[in-house]
Amino acid sequence: IDMVVDRMGDGLAGGLLLFLTGALALSVRGLAVVNLVFIALWTAAAIAVGRSYVGELSRSIAEGRAQPATWDEGLASAETIGALRGALRSGDEARAEAALSLLAENPDWDLAEPLRKLAAEGSPALRARALAILLDPSRHGPAPGVGSTLDAEDKTLLAECIDLLVAEESDERRRITATILDRAGGEARGAWVALLLRRLGPSFRPFGHRLLEEMGRADAPANSREAAATAIGLLPAAEGYDELLPALLRDEDPAVACAAARSAGAVGGRALEARLLPLLARPATRRAARLALAAHGEEALDGLAEAQRRPETAEAVRRAVPSVLERIGTPRAVAALVAALRGRDRAVAEAAASALERTRLRGGGFRPIETREALEFALAEARDLRRLREARRALDGAPGPATRLLAASLGDAAATRRAAVFRRLSLAYPARDMALCRRCLAEFDAERRSNAAELLDNLRPRAQWRRLLPLLEGDGDAAAARGDARAVVFDLLSDPEPWLRAVALAAAAELEPAQARAAADAARTDPDPRVRDAALALLRPRRGAADEDVPMSLIDKVLALRRLDLFAEIPAEQLSLVAAVAREATYAPGEVVCRQDDPPGDLILMLDGDVELERDGRPMGRLAPGEALGAFGLFEDAPRPVTARATVRTSALRLDRWGFEDVWTENPELARSLVRQLVRRIRRAAEAQGAMR
Repeated sequence: IDMVVDRMGDGLAGGLLLFLTGALALSVRGLAVVNLVFIALWTAAAIAVGRSYVGELSRSIAEGRAQPATWDEGLASAETIGALRGALRSGDEARAEAALSLLAENPDWDLAEPLRKLAAEGSPALRARALAILLDPSRHGPAPGVGSTLDAEDKTLLAECIDLLVAEESDERRRITATILDRAGGEARGAWVALLLRRLGPSFRPFGHRLLEEMGRADAPANSREAAATAIGLLPAAEGYDELLPALLRDEDPAVACAAARSAGAVGGRALEARLLPLLARPATRRAARLALAAHGEEALDGLAEAQRRPETAEAVRRAVPSVLERIGTPRAVAALVAALRGRDRAVAEAAASALERTRLRGGGFRPIETREALEFALAEARDLRRLREARRALDGAPGPATRLLAASLGDAAATRRAAVFRRLSLAYPARDMALCRRCLAEFDAERRSNAAELLDNLRPRAQWRRLLPLLEGDGDAAAARGDARAVVFDLLSDPEPWLRAVALAAAAELEPAQARAAADAARTDPDPRVRDAALALLRPRRGAADEDVPMSLIDKVLALRRLDLFAEIPAEQLSLVAAVAREATYAPGEVVCRQDDPPGDLILMLDGDVELERDGRPMGRLAPGEALGAFGLFEDAPRPVTARATVRTSALRLDRWGFEDVWTENPELARSLVRQLVRRIRRAAEAQGAMR
């Protein structure tokens, strides 16, 4: 329009000059006067047209007829700005939408105050649009009609999300967050928020970033932080939401950290891999971190190898890395497992061997190491197996509960070493055959043991097998001379296995108290917490019946728990994991230990004192030291069947149900031991029932 008007003006001026000079023969002075008059008239006309144009634009705002492509920021006169301000405050959605469209094209216009008001009080679509302009004025708003893509529930949720962003008080933010999470509902709340932000589109990225930042604040409720962590993994990685994940990965709440780990697995990236590694050391987050790192595939291998090399890497992290490599499963990951198998860290090597064995049992046709190397590994484990058996035999019949616990722990360690022998063999020989032979030699009848030995004897090279078989078939020559129990116990104080060192300290105190105290003084700085606990317990005054202030040691708790049928056949080292979450409790005469119909909770093991039981007000018996109440409550949801009340001053060991569940969930070997114990008892019961028939 401007170009046409400009050309018309030039043409009219030229034609008028020709007419005046040709027809009227005006002088130069006359022409100058005519030009001045013409310029004055043209200027007046231009001013009138401009005012009319701006007035029409203002009316289009008022009537909701804005066409953003026709606007020009040069027209930001006081009249236009006033019309925009009025449209934003009018309460008419069409007029406000037209004004917002203009502002999206002209971000420099100063209308922050009505925009903030609209963001706080308008409809969900208008509020979101106004907030998007406030958060990032340099970006245009969403495409027209974005509000129509949201259903009623989405719009309500969007309005609440905006309320959260504009709230100033922390209590108000908490209230709105709780409302959002209640509306979003259960475990799907993070997905709902992510879906909302996806439907709003990339134009609302600043809004989404601020929303998730508010939901993931350290002082926000845990379910809010968990929802934010989940939503990040469901949003496009290119939009930058993943920069909020590092703080959520460090969250103390396991559910939040697990949700962040799952999102980190979906997003990927070397920086997030480094943040995931510490989660491998936390039992509650280990599985989520393992899956997230495995989802990164070969991209994670370099970071995992570097973590294995660094001396400052936590032992629990190094032990968990082989399971991640197993899940990745590529040739490079298998090569990394073989390197860990050949390393000096025994725990990591055992984890790597287990990972390789499971891979072969699943049908992997590869052979990770050569036969000769597998036999060398097996012989090294077999020699350690012999040492443990000889130590176990030396302690047979030795007095003292700690010494008997040490003997049982040596038997458990020998069984572990036997399994390690076959695990190494399975890396070069058929894995299923090796697993079957291991079970037959350990658990089945004489005929099956003989068949397993015959199978092993017919494998090549026979000379190596002949060296292994005497160690694998039984406990050796029963007539062999036993070692000195005292010497064996003090030798075990320097054993590479921390649990054996810890129990050996307690056993040494039963055999040679003075020398044991000197050994305990040296063990106070042992890197393993179980050894340090045993050393400190030995250096403390001995615990008596009236010593409520002297805490039980971890080994004392293990000895107490082993008296229960539930844990009688569980390996002592695994039982120490359970003992670590058990706590002592003391009850005054007449104090209620638990009430009938209460929800299931702790297992209560009597240490000393007396407890009477009643149901519906009637006596049902008593609990004496060594007896327990609530064992079934660790596994089922039935309410307490009786009320228990102390009759004298009573002490007990309480095992928290949820702590126990965390332990056996995060330690599969303990869960397998519990299941094996249950199966053995069912088998024995079935056999007894058959014999009775």
